[in-house]
Amino acid sequence: MTITHADDLDHLKIIGRIVANTMHAMAKAMEVGMTTRELDAIGRTLLDRADATFCMGQVTAAQHKLCRDGKRAMELGIAQVGASKPIGGIGRGPLIVTLPGRT
Repeated sequence: MTITHADDLDHLKIIGRIVANTMHAMAKAMEVGMTTRELDAIGRTLLDRADATFCMGQVTAAQHKLCRDGKRAMELGIAQVGASKPIGGIGRGPLIVTLPGRT
């Protein structure tokens, strides 16, 4: 990645600060017996609250939609991961997704 505009650097500083704050909060929240799932939930909540997603540079509406849809696909894939499930099963099998505005 090459930073070509001051705005890009400013955005990277902002997201870096959000990530650092999130990691510090997660470290403070750690307790004996806590699962990584519980720790992940704390991190997700803090990052969602900070709306820690942004695009770098000039982005068209189509590119923004692609980023949004890609994030959603990643979240769906992560939700399919489980201790007793084969990795090859991610993205396969029954998956019901309701899109906004459609039934």
